[in-house]
Amino acid sequence: SVKAWDIMNNPSEETTVFIVNKFGEFDVTGVYNVPNPFNDQTKFQFIHNKSNTSFNIEIEIYNLHGQLLRTLSQRTPTAGSNIEPIIWDGTDQSGSSLGSGLYVYKMKIWDDQDNYEEHTQKMIIGR
Repeated sequence: SVKAWDIMNNPSEETTVFIVNKFGEFDVTGVYNVPNPFNDQTKFQFIHNKSNTSFNIEIEIYNLHGQLLRTLSQRTPTAGSNIEPIIWDGTDQSGSSLGSGLYVYKMKIWDDQDNYEEHTQKMIIGR
């Protein structure tokens, strides 16, 4: 808590609450791709609670029949609570452009202590 007074001696107090992550576990929120829908490329991002570390990230892209179309893998350093975006050009494993439609992606994230999280989201390609 911080309490301060202005030049007219009026007090103001603000409090900030935070959690110390003493067990080294991590929390991933805000998993998204932008833009969504997209035309020729999209960027995958998320927010986390472990700054100044690196993550191993694997993104699997599926069609609505559950067929795996593409796997993206990257080791990504962090800056604060964000990662460098992972860019995808909307192609399958052989480099062919995927058609317009709804797709599902599964993002798998590991930190250096082998903590793991997995998130699934939808995205739309609108060509």
